[in-house]
Amino acid sequence: NQFTYTINPSYVFSDKFKVFASVASGFKAPTLTSLYSIYGNKDLKAEDAVSYEAGAQTFLFNNKLDLRVVGFRRNIKNQISYINYKYINYNQQKDKGVEVEVIAHPIEKLTVKGFYAYVDGEVTTVGGSGKDTTYSNLIRRPNHTGQIEIGYQVTEKLFVSTNVKHTGTRSDLFYKYPASEYVALDPYTMWNAYAEYRLGKARVFFNANNITNNKKYWEIYGYATLGFNMQSGVSFSF
Repeated sequence: NQFTYTINPSYVFSDKFKVFASVASGFKAPTLTSLYSIYGNKDLKAEDAVSYEAGAQTFLFNNKLDLRVVGFRRNIKNQISYINYKYINYNQQKDKGVEVEVIAHPIEKLTVKGFYAYVDGEVTTVGGSGKDTTYSNLIRRPNHTGQIEIGYQVTEKLFVSTNVKHTGTRSDLFYKYPASEYVALDPYTMWNAYAEYRLGKARVFFNANNITNNKKYWEIYGYATLGFNMQSGVSFSF
C-alpha cells in the first residue's frame, strides 16, 4: 500500500497578480524487469518522492503581457537506476530548478512567447568506502533551456509562426563494455517555422525544422540527428 497527497493553494489579487504553491508526494514501484530479469534485483524498494513548487503570475498592460515565474524542488528516496548491468536503489536524489515564461501581445494578432528554464539535480549514494558520495547525474537534461516564438494571425484563416530554441550543455551515458562512461554533449540552437491554413473543417499545415541545417549536435550520444527537414499534411475535425 502507498499513500499519496497533493496540496496546491493559490490566491489572486485584483485579477492582476496570482501567487500559488504546491506540495505533492508520489511513488514508483519497481518493474518486473528490474526485479526478475537477469539484470534484476529482488531487493529493490519503491521510489518515494516529495515535490515542492511555488510561483507567481501577473497580467500587465491590459493583459497584453503575461509573466509567470516558478521555482521547484523534488526529493526522491530509493531512486531506481540501471548501473553497470544491474538495477539498484540510490539513497537519495534531489532536483531543483526555476522557470520563467513570458507571453506578450504587443499588437493585435501578434503573439510573442519566451521561456527560460534552469534545472539541476544530484544523487547521494554510499560509496565503496562506506561514506556518502554526492554528484550531479541528470542525463540528457540540460541545465539551461530557452526558446523564443513569434506567431502572427495573418488572416482569419492563415497563421504563421517561427521559433528559436537553445539547448544547453548536458551529459549522457555511453555504454562501452564492460562499463559505461559519462560524455559531454555540446549546446545547440535550432530554428523552426510553422504555417497553417484553415479550410472549413480542414486544416492544412506545414513545418520546416532545423532551417539552418545544423548537423553538429547530439540528442543521444552516438545517434545521428536530422538536418533540415519539412513535413506537411491535412487534418480534419467533425
